[in-house]
Amino acid sequence: MNERNFKYDNAIRKSQFGSISRLSEYLNLSYRNVESYALLERRPVDRNGVVKYDVAAICQALECDLDDLFPENFVDRPYRFRESYADGYGQRAKKVPVKRHFPERDLTPVQADVIIKALAFSRQVEADIAHEFALKIIQRLKPEHYAAIEAKLLSPERASEDVPEKQYEAALKALSSPANLRVLQRLKGRDTLDAPPRKAAKTLQRENDLKEIQRYFEAGLLPGDAFIDAPDVPPGLNPRVVTQWMGKKRPKIAEDHLAYILERCRALAQVE
Repeated sequence: MNERNFKYDNAIRKSQFGSISRLSEYLNLSYRNVESYALLERRPVDRNGVVKYDVAAICQALECDLDDLFPENFVDRPYRFRESYADGYGQRAKKVPVKRHFPERDLTPVQADVIIKALAFSRQVEADIAHEFALKIIQRLKPEHYAAIEAKLLSPERASEDVPEKQYEAALKALSSPANLRVLQRLKGRDTLDAPPRKAAKTLQRENDLKEIQRYFEAGLLPGDAFIDAPDVPPGLNPRVVTQWMGKKRPKIAEDHLAYILERCRALAQVE
């Protein structure tokens, strides 16, 4: 079992937040980042002797000093807090959201017909859904692809514009993409990508189980408390493994691990 930072755990438990989940939500930090300090996976001071921005925020929220949260031998000294971290010091550059849908784009019936005729699978598009389908795929096009389609197909007065041939070919390819074919299949009511009923039910059960486990994280039973004096823990199961279940990219979860954690937490929840 991995060593835990009990000073950190206790400070959070005794605070107004009560759990890592609520603290990370309050600070707008990822759960994994905040929890990594409980597992002693990351040091609180960087190579420049500066307290990391998320640790500084945690100290402020908990009204604690660094020494109140970490073992003495885990804090690199000397260290200092910055007066402000507003300049983004020590933080990853935030990704700028990419716009992928453009509802402001519109098509006349004539323009929709032109778009359908340009598709590699045009014969599969039925007349009663042609306009709706053409509008959906036009609103999904990247700006550079839409510009080429608009100049070449939708606006006769702009047909003479010098649009690079490669850009136009790429735009036509985007219109006939497999993703757009799946949109068509859904509109026609025969989405072949739907899971079989039995698999769908199993997937739904797994999602419900993980939601229940998330509640045990919020209650403080996970990731660590459930393992204290726990009998007959299955091989390979530990707090880090359970924490990974809550990540964006979930690993394959062993059935015996999941069943053990649910049974253990349900029992502890009844005692409390």
